[in-house]
Amino acid sequence: MNDKATVQPWELGSDLPLEDPADDYFGYAPFASRLASAIVDNKSPKGLVLAVHGKWGSGKSTLLNFVKHDLKKLPEERRPVIIDFNPWWFEGRNQIATQLLAEFSSQLPDKLKYAREAAKAIGSYSKEIAAAAATYSGHIWVGKIVEWASGRIPKLKAFIEPEGVPKVKKKVAAALKDCGKRFVFFVDDIDRLTPDEASDFFRAVKALADFPEVVYVLFFDREEVAKALTASLKMDGEAYLEKIVQAPFHLPAVDRQQLQQKLFNGLDSIIDAHPMPFAFDQGRWSEVYSDGLDRMISKPRDIVRILNAISVAYPPVAGEVNPIDFIALEFLRVFEPSVYGTIRDAKNYFCGIPSQLDNKKSEEKAYFEAWKASLPDGRRDRLSDLVGRIFPKVERFLTTDRLVSSDSSSWRKELRPCSLDNFDVYFQFGVPPGHVSRAELDRLVGEKTPKGIALLLLEAKDVVFPDGHSKARDLIERLREYDQLSPSQVTNLATALVDNGHILLRTEDERGGFFIMPNRWRLSGLICRQLERLSVAEREELLMGLAESSPGLWSLVVLADGALQSRQDPSKAPKAMLDLSNGYPESLSKVVGCRLDHAKLDEFMAMPDLDYVVHRWSMWGDSRRIREVFKPMLADDDQLMALLDKFVRTGIMQSGNKVSETYKLSMKPLAAAMDVNAMAPRVIGLADRPNLSRRQLATIERFKQGLNAMAEGKDPDNVHLFDVDE
Repeated sequence: MNDKATVQPWELGSDLPLEDPADDYFGYAPFASRLASAIVDNKSPKGLVLAVHGKWGSGKSTLLNFVKHDLKKLPEERRPVIIDFNPWWFEGRNQIATQLLAEFSSQLPDKLKYAREAAKAIGSYSKEIAAAAATYSGHIWVGKIVEWASGRIPKLKAFIEPEGVPKVKKKVAAALKDCGKRFVFFVDDIDRLTPDEASDFFRAVKALADFPEVVYVLFFDREEVAKALTASLKMDGEAYLEKIVQAPFHLPAVDRQQLQQKLFNGLDSIIDAHPMPFAFDQGRWSEVYSDGLDRMISKPRDIVRILNAISVAYPPVAGEVNPIDFIALEFLRVFEPSVYGTIRDAKNYFCGIPSQLDNKKSEEKAYFEAWKASLPDGRRDRLSDLVGRIFPKVERFLTTDRLVSSDSSSWRKELRPCSLDNFDVYFQFGVPPGHVSRAELDRLVGEKTPKGIALLLLEAKDVVFPDGHSKARDLIERLREYDQLSPSQVTNLATALVDNGHILLRTEDERGGFFIMPNRWRLSGLICRQLERLSVAEREELLMGLAESSPGLWSLVVLADGALQSRQDPSKAPKAMLDLSNGYPESLSKVVGCRLDHAKLDEFMAMPDLDYVVHRWSMWGDSRRIREVFKPMLADDDQLMALLDKFVRTGIMQSGNKVSETYKLSMKPLAAAMDVNAMAPRVIGLADRPNLSRRQLATIERFKQGLNAMAEGKDPDNVHLFDVDE
């Protein structure tokens, strides 16, 4: 985002106003210097009220500090007495007036004779004002009359006030004039007062503003204060201010490039402190920033608010989120909380790609059109464009002028929130339960041996999430996108996966919907993805070494089958298998077939997808050996039922709103393992056993259907496929 040489660490809580003009970032120092000169060079002997206007968070307090800094640097003979006053510490006009005088008196320099006299005179004046207030403050109706009439009938006020007030006031004026000093009141945060407090403050200033050599410098949002005065005084607040403030100024406009640079410097300091798993996409950042983020920043305090938010929220999820999307969502959280809340609560609408079902697609389109219509006027298009940059589904439904990506695999790899797998991390300010963190991936691939990797994978297998799938499945899914592996790490990971593939993934990891990937595809996909990073010679050496010695026969069958597929149907073969040397796939499958010939029964019964393994064994090895190996399973009905179950595949069928499991018995591989015709009476007779499960009953029924198909010369494995069990 920025030139790293200019980046300074962002510190939380940096919302305090600056003190020294040397630290000026937004160009306030020159104006502060001119304002300081105007305060001390003004020749008018009468009091003066200056005002600096600016919105909340625009930097008024910083400017105030800069002006004071410049005044304090003046030579002693020109240096004024600076008095800070906070009106919101006090309540009521009379208290504000007396406290103004109290602060005035306390700040007068004791070493000056005239100052001591002025302080004494101000003290007396304060007592007289308090006495005057007490004259009518106990009677509300009297106070109201005086308040209304004193400005219209001067004699009335003089009649009610104690006789000493005008005389003491003259003494104060004379003492101040003789001091040879200018007195400057700095008053900030006036726009934080309630309407009544604001009117009390300005009436106090008006009453005390005509002292000679006294300057009031007031900092407030003119629009907000004018509204407050209008509400309290029931008159034009703007006109009222004009009567009090002789010299109004506006805070210098901050250059947007300066604001932007401050933001980028802060973001760099936060993001760069945590390594990213991929290169920062400058082009995409420019699109996201220009499509909405830049319009949310208008004043210095905006910079502080968003950087404070990101500095707290980002570190716990660094490496688990895409920083561009995370920054964009934090902007929405801070500046557009209602938009953020809608996204957070509608995961299934914003994530993923549009549904391919017409009714669902219509529903989603209607949802996004209604959502856009609900956005604030004036910001509607900008906000919808920004959210569309984060969630392509929104862009797909609401725009037609840009090519919209639908590559969900790249979204997952880039850790984007539009991926269902990554969404929750962005909204939980930490890695949620059931999410595999980048740190866990780093630890796994950092193991020095295949055994070390295998131990971590097998530990993950035993961690089961609420939806029923294992943590191992998520590890394998995320490892598919893990690109930062050395050749030795590739070898270690591939070896660990092959050795333990048959026990690593659970049957439950294949369940959950129509589009859940089979375990052997999931596992072989990861292994082949790693093999792609090796040269052909390294790849062939590793595969053959594993084929000769690895205990993971099931994994070897899957890999050898993929290698053969590269010759039979290259379009369906893994990329890692396409450039194997001539004859290598055949040699690999022959070695694996030989290993199968020498395997024991318990090895086969521990394998998933036994029907798949037996089918390949029948092609690559000694087919006569198959029935010999499985013959002990025919000894009794329990073992026979267990063998049949190993050749059953589970599927899902939906009818209306009902979703049910279906079962397919792979008859041809089963026929390789036993004589199905000879075993038919026993298998069919199993239906009479008590307490059979729905799966077991369906298995027996599928066996009968398969026999009938074989008798009719049909393919038994293509009949009644995933049929609903009656």
